[in-house]
Amino acid sequence: MKKKILFGALLLSYFAQAQINLEQTFPTNESFNPFATSTDFFYTSNTSSSLKIYNSDYSLRKTINLVIPDGYRLDFFVDASGKSEVSKNIFNTDDKYEFIVFLSNRTTNDYKMLVVNEDGDLVFDFSSTDPNYKYNHYRIFNDPISNKNKILVTYSSSDFSQQIQKVFTLPSTTLSLSEAPKTGEIAQKLFPIPTKSLLTFKNPESGSNTIEIFDATGKKILTKEYNTSAEDISINVENLTNGIYVLKSGNYSSKFIKE
Repeated sequence: MKKKILFGALLLSYFAQAQINLEQTFPTNESFNPFATSTDFFYTSNTSSSLKIYNSDYSLRKTINLVIPDGYRLDFFVDASGKSEVSKNIFNTDDKYEFIVFLSNRTTNDYKMLVVNEDGDLVFDFSSTDPNYKYNHYRIFNDPISNKNKILVTYSSSDFSQQIQKVFTLPSTTLSLSEAPKTGEIAQKLFPIPTKSLLTFKNPESGSNTIEIFDATGKKILTKEYNTSAEDISINVENLTNGIYVLKSGNYSSKFIKE
């Protein structure tokens, strides 16, 4: 009996020392993501038309109001490693933070990819200049021969039967892996993009047996386990609302479009 009482006392003491305290509750309908560099730490969030930057003490540092075309909404993502699509000195050399944002029109199923800086200025619009094609996905890489950073952007035709890819040279020569946005290690293995129902990707061999799908707010909306020995893995997303989503498996992630 004494041993049981002693064990209970020790257990209560352990939990008393391991208290977890609520530190901050963020505003309703804002999706928050932490971002860190070697010299800075802040939170990013977005509404349907603006980005916000909060300091590490949760005080508001800056609100970035964007001009959103009629019928479009702003989407801003966090990847599997917890890094949102924020960089510095990748798309520009003015030492300002850069944000990759996506504009989606759920009525016309049109998608645009923009890069804006911390002042809300447009750095570049990667949206297709051809009305028959729309933005699909991207990948940032470093060309060691030219020592240039580049971005490969894929566009799909309006009926998704064709795609074209374009390479843009960026005004930077050193790809900072700690600050460059993640681009989805399974992006090239994920098909079809966009998809109407079944989404398939090659097994990333990530050590995980679970697929997770997140919406634009970072909310997990779908989970599925799979056989780790399978070569191709499929998940039915037919019941998802049209839009942009993130698929995650272990440390691998990629965006996809549901039509």
